[in-house]
Amino acid sequence: MRCTCVPQGLGRVAAIRRQWPFSAAILAGPTQRSELGRRFRLSGEDQDLHAIFSPAVEQAILRFPCRIQKVMFDGKAASVSWYGRVEDPAIVDAALDLAAIIARQVETATAPAGG
Repeated sequence: MRCTCVPQGLGRVAAIRRQWPFSAAILAGPTQRSELGRRFRLSGEDQDLHAIFSPAVEQAILRFPCRIQKVMFDGKAASVSWYGRVEDPAIVDAALDLAAIIARQVETATAPAGG
């Protein structure tokens, strides 16, 4: 999902499941002291991680109805990745909802102070 209003300097962040074989190749950023930081390898600048992975985003990731491999914001778009066959349309709906929550979080991070 492409985010419409991205602030200059808000960079790439990712949460990659630690058990995913390729997560070790990802350069880990600062570790957040949260359940998300314990379950996922976090990558990105600290201020960007805090701006994007808000408590609402963290809860949406942790409550996702199947096993997420990676959630990412690349500076322009949000993506949610998982492996496996999806027969339940609610999983695709949950992925779209999570991407929309991230897009709203980006817009919140870009809103001018006081308005």
